Amino acid sequence: MSNSNTVPVYAATGRATDSEEVEFSAEQVGFGVCLIVHDAQIHASAIAHVLMPDSSSNTTFARKNPFGFSNTAFPALMESLRGASRNYAGDEAWTEAKKRLKVYLIGASEITSAQASATEPNIDLNIGKLVANRLRDLIKTEGLEPPIEALGGASIRDVSIRNGTGKILIEVPGQPEKTL
Repeated sequence: MSNSNTVPVYAATGRATDSEEVEFSAEQVGFGVCLIVHDAQIHASAIAHVLMPDSSSNTTFARKNPFGFSNTAFPALMESLRGASRNYAGDEAWTEAKKRLKVYLIGASEITSAQASATEPNIDLNIGKLVANRLRDLIKTEGLEPPIEALGGASIRDVSIRNGTGKILIEVPGQPEKTL
């Protein structure tokens, strides 16, 4: 999945680039959600590995790690993407760019209560579902097209985006590689 230009994206982090040679890689995306925004015209991409739906649960951590929470990750990622290319300078250019952006949500593996604890079967541990729902709301509010999604299941995924082509690869153990 990686090459010499691969830039890792860890949990609660995000990155953006307009370099066609860069490939971002987020490994072991489990209950979190890999949020990707790509502009095929400018060859700019941004990626974040989002873990929690709302920063109000830990505002101190959110200030230091805005990519960790849906409500802070999405605006931070959009700001990072805008700052990654001089082609987005000016409000008019950014408004036009937002019309063509493709957004992807990948991950949100489901943790069943049987996996978590046989003694507490009613615990809802599907945090990824909450993260994805919050991200969908933010994407819609921003006026972007609905995201392309590869969510759910019980597997951990490795995700990469090749910025130059916009090709997104998803690797799940024991399954063929998937391209979005």
